[in-house]
Amino acid sequence: MARLVSLPALTRAMLPEWQAHWQRSLAHWSGEISFTIGKEAFTLRISGTNLSLLDTSNVAPDTLAMTPQTFMQAIFGYRPIVSAIQAHERMLPGDHVTVLAILFPAGQTWIPASDWF
Repeated sequence: MARLVSLPALTRAMLPEWQAHWQRSLAHWSGEISFTIGKEAFTLRISGTNLSLLDTSNVAPDTLAMTPQTFMQAIFGYRPIVSAIQAHERMLPGDHVTVLAILFPAGQTWIPASDWF
């Protein structure tokens, strides 16, 4: 399994992909979704069709917390992010569920060539 080494580097690298997913979806929503992954945090700010990344160490009351392992499973499409969050008995507002499903689509899991049998 992939291991999270640097959350800031990963989120910066994922930003263009998240922006493309959001713009292709034609969704319009405004708000912020904050994540705490292990001991690090970041926030995605969405305003209409624009998505930006805010590096933050502030933990808001509605921050979505998960382990680095769970986050990596969501990034690579192995596990739907909504089920990962709800597994921690956290109910999400309907609009957050839609936004997260767009940004973290579950599907064909990517396996690097070094893991092939």
